[in-house]
Amino acid sequence: MRSSTKLLCQGKTRLIEPNCPGVINPAECKIGIMPVHIHKEGRIGIVSRSDTLTYEAFHQTGPGQILCEGIGGESFNGTDFIDCFEIFLNDPATEGIILIGEIDGNAEENATEFLKKHNSGPKTKPIVSFIAGLMVPPGQTMGYAGPIIAGEKGGAKEKISALQSANVIVSMSPAQLGTIIYKEFEKQKLLILNI
Repeated sequence: MRSSTKLLCQGKTRLIEPNCPGVINPAECKIGIMPVHIHKEGRIGIVSRSDTLTYEAFHQTGPGQILCEGIGGESFNGTDFIDCFEIFLNDPATEGIILIGEIDGNAEENATEFLKKHNSGPKTKPIVSFIAGLMVPPGQTMGYAGPIIAGEKGGAKEKISALQSANVIVSMSPAQLGTIIYKEFEKQKLLILNI
């Protein structure tokens, strides 16, 4: 059972991990410490386990953001990737998604199974991802969480392979997230031209 499933009995309450930047909808609200000045109203949903890379994705997304969720990287984070994808995929105003993952745990792998079932067919939304920790040597910790790699899940290469199997475009550099989502919008004719 996902930890967030346990929260369903809490009505309107949603647990966001305390060690994360929070949630922001540029048009409506901010909960947490996200810097408002780098956000602009738009059509891209962003979900990230990395605080700093969350800000990088905001800065790069020219079409703007509809909702940004920093979910943190702890073992019990409350809201997870699947919770965010349920919102993004069911919201007609969200036209593209950026996922920023990290080594450790199996949150990204679980999310890919959800995406295979719910983001296919004619209503497929472009999803671009970056996995932090590709170059971390086995056995070395990364940040406060450290890599917790179990069996064939948890490593950067395994996460990348899983995401690609769900038609997620994986960037090898966080500096390319904005460029790649822009190209996907171009391919799907989602760009709005100012004339």
